[in-house]
Amino acid sequence: MIWSYGNDYLVADSFLNKTKFIGASAVAQFVQPLVIALGLWSGLFRTTTHIATAFFFAEIAAFYLLATIIRKQVVNFYIAQVAIVITSWKLLQYVNVEVSYFMIFYAIYGAALFYIENKTKATYQWLNLAISNSASGVLAFTLLGITFQSLFSLELNDPNLTPYLVSLLVITGIFALLSTKLENQTLKQFYKISTFYLGGLTYLTLGVRLGYDLLTQTEFYSLPIGALILWAGYSAKKKSEKIGDFWLALGALFWVLPTMLHVMNYRFIVNQAALEYDFMLLLCSLVLILGGILLQMKTPAVIGGASFLTAIAIIVFSVVQWEQQWLSIVMILLAIIVFVSAWAIHYRYKHNQTQSTHIS
Repeated sequence: MIWSYGNDYLVADSFLNKTKFIGASAVAQFVQPLVIALGLWSGLFRTTTHIATAFFFAEIAAFYLLATIIRKQVVNFYIAQVAIVITSWKLLQYVNVEVSYFMIFYAIYGAALFYIENKTKATYQWLNLAISNSASGVLAFTLLGITFQSLFSLELNDPNLTPYLVSLLVITGIFALLSTKLENQTLKQFYKISTFYLGGLTYLTLGVRLGYDLLTQTEFYSLPIGALILWAGYSAKKKSEKIGDFWLALGALFWVLPTMLHVMNYRFIVNQAALEYDFMLLLCSLVLILGGILLQMKTPAVIGGASFLTAIAIIVFSVVQWEQQWLSIVMILLAIIVFVSAWAIHYRYKHNQTQSTHIS
């Protein structure tokens, strides 16, 4: 009720301010903070239903949107957006929408604000920045909300994760769309990074939903992450960026380190062979070696070679008797010599080929 009076007051004040009753307008402006304070107190501290609270904050939103247009004060627009967020939250609760789907509606609303900003550039130039900031604020709230909702709900094989997966997929799609449609390069870069982040969070949630444990089945998560990091490192190296080697090394470690730890655990602690881990470690190591050689990327080839030799050593030392270990060491050293020699020959060949190209 009090906000209905507030809206009536605002309209009346806009007319009084341009007449001989300007004194009354000044009195009205002095009283306005009291009206606002009483309205907030009645809405926040009185026990009421979801629909009543939604209606209350809808009146607040209408009041400040009207104030934005009449007085051209952007601060009123920001207050209206906060009221709209609360109103929509209460409406979703009233219609019994599952809380795991809430963030989809806020993502859609944030994207709609960007659309409105694009369509009203010429008409409301003074309001464009406020609309853009409000859209970014709503989408940041969406990003944080779905992150906390998903992380705090993670439980192996829990069917309740399915709605969060749906929300993550929809929100990721909206962020991906914004990363291609927005004109502001800073915002485009932010939403591009956010899209990759949401993709990773979606994959993590999917893995937990399917029952893949982060500690005992780490490869389900580390292999795709490592592949993405390797791709980022390869792209950076093509652009001659120094950070490329760091990304290549990090991606290669993501590929081999978790599997190597599992191999060592099974071979030396559990004292039994886990052939799937042995095969996976050897395969990943060989892929890194061959990929590094073919693409002329030294870092993954070296890490892959070291991983391959370490895997051979782990397997050999876990099965041979003590009196045979010196022979095993000699064979491993010979393998290292062969690997280093092959790499040196290949590097020398490419170096000579490069020099011949420059001379010709």
